[in-house]
Amino acid sequence: MSEIVFDRPAERWGEALPIGNGMLGAMVFGRTTTERIQVNEDSLWCGGRRERVNPAALARLDDVRALLRQGRGADAEEEAASSLYATPPEQARYQTLGDVWVGLAPSDAPEPERYRRSLDLDRAVGTTSYVLDGHQVTCEWFSSAPAHVTVLHVSSDAPMALTVSLSRDGAPCDVSSLDGAGLALTGVAAEEGEQDGMAFALATRLVTEAGVARAQGGRIEAEGVREASVLITGRTAFRSADPIAWCRSTLDDAACVPYARLLSDHVADHRALFSACSLELDGTDDAVSGETTATRLSRLREGKADPDLLRTYFDYGRYLLVSSSREGSLPANLQGIWNEDLDPAWNSRFTLNINEEMNYWVAEATGLGSLQLPLLDLLCRMDERGRDVAESMYGARGACCHHNTDIWADCAPVDRWMPATIWPMGGVWLCLHLLSHLEYAHDEALSRRYYPVLRDFVLFTIDYLVRDSSGHWTTGPSTSPENSYVGPDGHATSLCMGPTMDQELLRDLYEGFLAVSEELGVDDDVVRGASMRLVGLRPLQVGSHGQVMEWVEDLEEVEPGHRHLSPLFALFPADQVRYGRDDELVEASRVTLDRRLANGGGATGWSRAWVACCQARLHDAEAAYEATCGLLAGSAMDDLLNADNLLVDDPVFQIDGNLGGARAILEMLVQDQGDLLRILPALPSELASGRLSGVRTRRGCVLDMAWEAGSLTRLSVTATREASFSLELPGVEAKEVRLPVGSALAFDGATV
Repeated sequence: MSEIVFDRPAERWGEALPIGNGMLGAMVFGRTTTERIQVNEDSLWCGGRRERVNPAALARLDDVRALLRQGRGADAEEEAASSLYATPPEQARYQTLGDVWVGLAPSDAPEPERYRRSLDLDRAVGTTSYVLDGHQVTCEWFSSAPAHVTVLHVSSDAPMALTVSLSRDGAPCDVSSLDGAGLALTGVAAEEGEQDGMAFALATRLVTEAGVARAQGGRIEAEGVREASVLITGRTAFRSADPIAWCRSTLDDAACVPYARLLSDHVADHRALFSACSLELDGTDDAVSGETTATRLSRLREGKADPDLLRTYFDYGRYLLVSSSREGSLPANLQGIWNEDLDPAWNSRFTLNINEEMNYWVAEATGLGSLQLPLLDLLCRMDERGRDVAESMYGARGACCHHNTDIWADCAPVDRWMPATIWPMGGVWLCLHLLSHLEYAHDEALSRRYYPVLRDFVLFTIDYLVRDSSGHWTTGPSTSPENSYVGPDGHATSLCMGPTMDQELLRDLYEGFLAVSEELGVDDDVVRGASMRLVGLRPLQVGSHGQVMEWVEDLEEVEPGHRHLSPLFALFPADQVRYGRDDELVEASRVTLDRRLANGGGATGWSRAWVACCQARLHDAEAAYEATCGLLAGSAMDDLLNADNLLVDDPVFQIDGNLGGARAILEMLVQDQGDLLRILPALPSELASGRLSGVRTRRGCVLDMAWEAGSLTRLSVTATREASFSLELPGVEAKEVRLPVGSALAFDGATV
C-alpha cells in the first residue's frame, strides 16, 4: 500500500493532503480543533472570454521576419513587442473556491495523543486519527466522482459538538442557510471593471447519525454527535446556469446515500482507474517504510536509498492525475486542481511549452489514457478560437495557439515576455498528445472524430512555414522556449527563425498526421503539403561544443544552464534520436544535457524530471536515478507535492514535477518506442528488484514483468490487437516479435 503519512496536522498549505474527483478538489489539513478543507472547482476562473489579437500583427509580420533574417534580433524584438503582443496581454486566471471550516473541539482542548494523518493512494481516502482527552476520534475524507461531493466523515467514541462554516478570503461573497443543515457561499469572480464574471457556489451539508444539526448565524451546529458526514460540493456558471440549484440537488442526492455506500462507490470508481498499473520496488527496510513521509524525505536528502519512496512517488503522480483530470472535467492545470489563491503564480493556466504536456506523459502507458480526454476536449475548443488567431496574426489557414491557454481556449500570445510569448507551437505540441492517444486506442471512429482538429493545426503550419536561405522549411518568428542567445550584435535575443525544437515538433506532427491520413484513406492538398514540408525540414545539427544546436546558427546561450531542454525534445519525449541507432546525435544529446547540468540546469522540479527522462533514454541508469532522487530531495514538500522552489518560506506548488517524475521512474524500467520495446534499459543498482504490471504499449500490448538482483526473471507481453515490434531484453540483441490478438509472449528468466 502506498501512503503519505504525517504525525502532526498541517501548519501550512504545502503540508495539507490533496483529494479530488476531476472537477472538485480539496486540500485537507488534518487539524484537531478546527479542521480546514480548502476547496477548488476546476472551472472557477476569473476573467471572461476576450478577443485579444493585436490588429497590427499581420501587417507587421513580414517586417519582423525581415529583421530576423538580417540578424537584427534586437530590432525585430522591438517591432514584435509593438505589434505581435496581444491586447490585453493577460488571459483568465484560476482561483480558489473557498474554505470549509469544521469545528471538532474547543480551541483550548488538550494536545491530542497518538496522532496520525495519512493518504491512502490505492483507495484515494485520507484518514486523521488521534486520541483527544481520552477519546478516540477518526476522520475519513475523500472526493467522490460518482456522488460529485467531497466528504469528511467524523466518528468518535464519545459525543461531540460540531460546527461547520464557509469563507472565501479576499473576495466579496455571501453566505446563507441552505435547507436546514446546509450552508451556501455564492459570488461572482470578475476582474475589476468587468461587466460579467463567473458565478459560483460552494455548498455544504452536515448529515448526522444522531443528534440535531441546524444552520443558523452563518454556520451549522450539531450537538451530541458520535458520527457525522460533512458533504461539500461546488459549481460554476461555466457548467450550470444556476450553480446553487445544482449544488442543492447534488447534496440532496448524496445525503440520501449511507456513508458506507458513498465510501465503497468512491473506492471502486478510483480503483477502476488507478489499479490499471502497479509497481513494487524492493529494498526498503520495514522500519523505514513505517516512518513519516517527511522523515523518509530527510533520509533521502542525506543520500540514503529508499526504493519504496520512489514507488510511492510513482503512485502519487498517477493518483494526482486521476484526481485532477477526468472525462468531462477540464485538464489538469499548472497546479492540477489544487490552488488556494485568487491570484496564483502564472495564473495556474495551461502552459503549453512543456508543463501541460508533462502532466500527461505518464497517462497512456500506465492505463490512464481516458484521462487525456479533457486535454483533447480543450484542443477541440482551441481549434475554433485558434482559427481566428492564425488568420489575424499570420494570414494563415487552420488553427494556431501560443504558449498558454485558459478555460476559454484562448490562443493569442500571453504576457509581454519575449522568451516565451511569441511561440505559435502550443497547439502543435498538444496535437502530439492527440496522435499518441489515437495510436494507443487504434480506433478508426476516434481518428475520424479528431481528424478535422488535427488537420487544422497542420494546415496552419503549412501556411506559416517559409523557406530559409538553404531552402529548408522553417518557422518564424518564434523562440526556443524560454531561452535566449547572444546575437551577432552582442545583445541577448530570444526571437528567431527556425529554432530546433520547432523543427522537432513539426517532424512528429507531420509523420503522425500522414500516418492517420493513410489509415483513413485521405489524400488531399493538406496531406501533400505536409508531406512536402516534412522532407524539407532542417535536420538536427551538432555545434561547436558537440551539443545539439538549439538554433539555426551555432549561437551561445545567455544561460547555458537553462531549465528548458528544448533541443532535446527529439530524445524525449519524441523518438527522433534513439540510443543504439543515432550515435552522433545521442552523444550530442548527452553533451547538451551535461552542459545544462554543469551550469546549474535542472533546478526546478519539472526540469529535473525532464532531465531524468532524458538520462534514462541515454541508458545512463545511475544518472537517471540520481536525478529522480534529486527531484524528490530538491523539490518535494513534506506532502510530496512538487514545489517550484523549496528555499522560500511559502513554496509554490506546481504539479508537473510530480507527473514528470512518475514518467522518469517508468522510463528506467520500460521504454516503448513504438517499433522497439526495451525492457530494463536503464535499471539502477538501487532498484535491483521489483515488479511492474499493467504497462500499455503503443503497439497494443499489456506488459507485466519482474526482476531480481538486476536480472529479468519474468516477462509477459499480451497482445490486445495484432502486434508487431522488436523486443530488447537486457544484454540481448533485439528480436522481431509478431503476436496475434489475444496471444502472449512469456519469458521465465531463461527462455522466451
